[in-house]
Amino acid sequence: MEDLSRDLIREFLREVGSELAPQAATLPFIELGRQMHIVDGPDEAPFPSMSDCYFFIQNRTAFFPLHRSTSCGFPMAPAATKFTEKIFRGPLPRMLREALTTFGATT
Repeated sequence: MEDLSRDLIREFLREVGSELAPQAATLPFIELGRQMHIVDGPDEAPFPSMSDCYFFIQNRTAFFPLHRSTSCGFPMAPAATKFTEKIFRGPLPRMLREALTTFGATT
């Protein structure tokens, strides 16, 4: 639980326009997690769900050492032999935004 980032959670809630966003700074952390359905287990031993670790932990490589996204960009020329490769790390929403920005898509 201590590895979940309240800042990432708050950023996510603001980004998606959640009604929970204004309360995210003041709610007890476990209560916030339970309202978002990202915390399971009894009160004496709460734990985050696995999928939410991809979204709300800053340094996921401590838990998932090889988790990253590699994207390649290929030039438009038919005979092109070179390509651009970029590795994205971090929370899943950040990886997606960076990948879209890097290869010219809009978010």
